[in-house]
Amino acid sequence: MQNIYTLTMETVGNPDRQQYVPITNPEDFWGFSIGELKNKLLRWRDFNTVGFGNWVEPTLYLNGEQIGYFSYNLRLWKLPIGEPQVEVTQNDYLRQRVNV
Repeated sequence: MQNIYTLTMETVGNPDRQQYVPITNPEDFWGFSIGELKNKLLRWRDFNTVGFGNWVEPTLYLNGEQIGYFSYNLRLWKLPIGEPQVEVTQNDYLRQRVNV
């Protein structure tokens, strides 16, 4: 079975820029790899001029199971959101591919 990574991107307004509502509509993304999904998010973020103050950390799913979330700089972190933050490593990617 091919691994499918999915997430939904949402934004919020940034009051520092006089934005009081989300600046985009929610949008679903999917990909066969985390790298593919990161490239899509980068293009989406830049196209929509989403800044740090607009970013809502999206939860990443692998075949429907929550595995982490992306920060604004597109680093992938383990759940739960909050402290301490633990970054997902390349070894974690490989382990997920083997175990699924």
